[in-house]
Amino acid sequence: MSKRGVYRGHNIHMEQLGGVLCSVAIVSLFSFIPFVDWAGHMGGLFTGFSVGMVIFSIQIESKQYRFLWGALGVILIGLYMSYSFYFLFTEIQPDNELADVCEYYRQIFHEGYDCACQVQ
Repeated sequence: MSKRGVYRGHNIHMEQLGGVLCSVAIVSLFSFIPFVDWAGHMGGLFTGFSVGMVIFSIQIESKQYRFLWGALGVILIGLYMSYSFYFLFTEIQPDNELADVCEYYRQIFHEGYDCACQVQ
């Protein structure tokens, strides 16, 4: 491959990196909106990075490094999932304020709110 082709490929990769970093920055800003949890965005970032390790390890020419990065990605995904389920089932307690969803929405929309989610 000529130097010009390598330089062009580098420019394309830098544009892609800029797009990804811009997307990460925009999604990170959504973490400051009320009722949006920043932990979900961080989990998505880490999981996306790990899935990317698995997907893009296929393009590595060396078999040892391809296996290393792919296996590392799979192990990280397994660790994230295991910890997430452990935390979900052992540490998370539902908010009492949300136990009655209809009452919660009646407090927000004072007049004329007709709750259609009640169990009959």
